[in-house]
Amino acid sequence: MNIKCRYSGSTPHCAVVVATIRGLKMQGDGLEIVAGKPRSNACITENVALVEAGYVNFGQAYISNTKVYGAGAYDAVICIHHADDGRAAVSHFLPLVL
Repeated sequence: MNIKCRYSGSTPHCAVVVATIRGLKMQGDGLEIVAGKPRSNACITENVALVEAGYVNFGQAYISNTKVYGAGAYDAVICIHHADDGRAAVSHFLPLVL
């Protein structure tokens, strides 16, 4: 946020934080993904403890950062638009853009 707002003097009105389950797992336990090597079984199987640990490290830090600016809604949106190749996302967000 500093990069976009520091010099202009504007303040953001909202913040969007995008996180995946795999990303939260990696933040929670430092799981390593190395190009060319098979993924760890913990990355691809359900593991609620890793997701919770990742939220503590990643999620709470971002939420506290956005509160400093007075920006953001404090809620989550479950996204499954990837399941239909993004068609649902286009129909949902297109009216907001136009």
